Amino acid sequence: MASSNSSTDLRCAVQTAALGEAVAGTANGADRWVLVETPNPWPKPALAHPIFDGLVDPSILANATTRTLLIGGPNQGQPGYTSTLADGDAVRVLVYERDPDAGFAGFAGREQLVRAASLATVLTSIHQGRFDGDAINSTDVLICTQGSHDRCCGSFGMRLFAEASEALGPDVRVWRTSHTGGHRFAPTGITFPDGMAWAGLDLDLLSAITQRSRGATTADGRLVADFARGNSAMSSKSAQVADIAAFRRHGWDWFDAERTWRIDSENSSIVDLVAELADGNVHYRARTEPGRTMAVPPCGALMIESKKQSTETALVEFATIAK
Repeated sequence: MASSNSSTDLRCAVQTAALGEAVAGTANGADRWVLVETPNPWPKPALAHPIFDGLVDPSILANATTRTLLIGGPNQGQPGYTSTLADGDAVRVLVYERDPDAGFAGFAGREQLVRAASLATVLTSIHQGRFDGDAINSTDVLICTQGSHDRCCGSFGMRLFAEASEALGPDVRVWRTSHTGGHRFAPTGITFPDGMAWAGLDLDLLSAITQRSRGATTADGRLVADFARGNSAMSSKSAQVADIAAFRRHGWDWFDAERTWRIDSENSSIVDLVAELADGNVHYRARTEPGRTMAVPPCGALMIESKKQSTETALVEFATIAK
């Protein structure tokens, strides 16, 4: 987790931590995540990488339903892993997607090695709903390390990636990834298949998240939910905040439950959240309202130079409707 003893540390993650900005409701949403193992250097924006030059329609990489990230890694030296980066003819593609018309209990993941010359064709097929990859049965952790986008991700994120790659074991694949949004919360990450986006990560937090041990607390007693930005299956900030509130109540079982959410047609701050738990169904109604509005710290500059603002999403009501 980003920290500093210096009052003159101008890194955006350090300044944001000092502000105490709430992270719930800040995740980027998507029905499909496309992850392409790609050599460095990664440009800003990442999708300008020449590996995508063969695409006739680059808009398929980022639109209302799909987000594409560059990845590298994972866990080099782990049994059974061979990096594709040394082989210019092979590209590893991972796809995590959900059915937006069905209940959500995690993203379904598939992966495939494809010829570099065929990447454009494969990406186009993914956009059309066709991908013949093998099912993913591991946990994938994406840690933003893109220093060309933000130096906090490049320093804090890369340090965590190196630590986690050695520590989390063979059942967890740790990938460095391009910009996931929210670099002021570095180190940031996304876990799959649950699809959760996280802020202020460190090795202890990642261990608690991937092992799902000690209830929903870290070894030093911190609440994991305090670092949850939201589920990337949800495009609504209010739905993300409600989902985190339910996680606080039910712990890790909540992420395994099949759940649906409905945004009130007349008031988008009201969310109905329904889940099928082992001991029966639950129905919650949540209401949010705008919280504090604060300047977004510019990385490497004084707060007075900020050109952006962020408004927190505050949970003001979380009621049980039925069980």
